[in-house]
Amino acid sequence: RSRGLGDVYKRQFTPSCSRFGMSAIQRFGIVRGIALITDRLCRCNGTATFYYPIDPQTGLSSDPIDYYSHQSLR
Repeated sequence: RSRGLGDVYKRQFTPSCSRFGMSAIQRFGIVRGIALITDRLCRCNGTATFYYPIDPQTGLSSDPIDYYSHQSLR
């Protein structure tokens, strides 16, 4: 769906996708960082947020980069 000038994007996750992306590249390097960013952007459409705990301070779904430090991409 196209967004008009009056539409406002509502952030779904904390940290924001841009902060998540910067942290992913800094922590895991360019290849795995881009893979994590791609995965995050695919989930950032509002349909997958019920899988994540809610951050009580912001009311947003919590998906910190620390969750990925023990996982491996195959």
